[in-house]
Amino acid sequence: MTTKTIHEANLPSMDVESRGGECHNEIEHIIKWSSKPVINWGLFTSLAGFWEDAVVDNIDEEYDWLVQHLRDSAKKAEGSRGTKRRLSYEALELIRQRGAARAATNS
Repeated sequence: MTTKTIHEANLPSMDVESRGGECHNEIEHIIKWSSKPVINWGLFTSLAGFWEDAVVDNIDEEYDWLVQHLRDSAKKAEGSRGTKRRLSYEALELIRQRGAARAATNS
């Protein structure tokens, strides 16, 4: 007993007549005339939109992280000395007086 693959099996042949009057196997005919790729532009557009949204979200997250990092770095770099330099003379005097008053009440 011989075993046959599906290609060797005696499947019913469906011959199709082409435009030139030649007969071809139906599958060969489909392959020959359907070799052009079909592009679903609606699907392509929606997938491109999802990709764009993901990229924009990622950029927004990275930007927010960068801004927060810069703020944190600025706060760390800004010591009490730098803050005092920016305060007016009156504000510094009030801070000194408040510190003196606290020291007096704690003694």
